[in-house]
Amino acid sequence: MPLRRTYGQNRGLTAPDSKDLLKRHPFEPFRIRLSGGDAYDIRDPDPVVVMKSRLFIAFPGEDRYGLCPFLHIAAAEHLQAA
Repeated sequence: MPLRRTYGQNRGLTAPDSKDLLKRHPFEPFRIRLSGGDAYDIRDPDPVVVMKSRLFIAFPGEDRYGLCPFLHIAAAEHLQAA
């Protein structure tokens, strides 16, 4: 389900947009879809860092992470609560 506000269309997701999504109370899980087809599910805001031009997403318990440039984020959409 798309988020109420449109993120990512025409200008890419911005740092302020990302902060808004991550600071919602209660937190609403969402999926980031990149222009290349990759997707990241954000179920917890804690391992996500908003940087100047990208999101850093850590995967707790694993030795991997994702870097998502805002200009390549095509969409952000709600996830169903687990």
